[in-house]
Amino acid sequence: MVGHRAVLAGQPFSTTAQTLEETSVCTIPAALLIAVIRKSSDCALDVLAKVARELRKSEDALVDLPHKTVRQRLAAVLLLLSQGGSGGRPQQPPPVVRLARRDLAHLIAASPESVSRALHRFAAERSVECFRTGIRLLSLPALRRTAGDAPHLDSGQVAD
Repeated sequence: MVGHRAVLAGQPFSTTAQTLEETSVCTIPAALLIAVIRKSSDCALDVLAKVARELRKSEDALVDLPHKTVRQRLAAVLLLLSQGGSGGRPQQPPPVVRLARRDLAHLIAASPESVSRALHRFAAERSVECFRTGIRLLSLPALRRTAGDAPHLDSGQVAD
């Protein structure tokens, strides 16, 4: 869900999004969301819980950022972005992250060159395979070890 914080704050939504894969999108007009929240305390509590979880993840990431190396931050974000994939189960292909190096760099507050160097090292260690349109995650356990105890990656969020 995107845009809900702006609706709840009564502010314009100032961010754009672009899908990385074919995606179905459902939109809910702001006025309708507010009306449902006003009528249903269960819905209001669900939305509040979602906002609270997102705030916790953001706080954890901000605290974590200056204490992790580029490799640790990159491993964590690759794991986070791969959650929609197959999870690397043996009968299915490993998950692929389709995001440009400059976008990965922006996500982890690093230079694109640092991200490229870290990816090259991951590839040499056989943790990932880099190709023109994405990054295939070959060893989720190795990436988890590199990511360390990143607070925004709850144990069990990314399946083997």
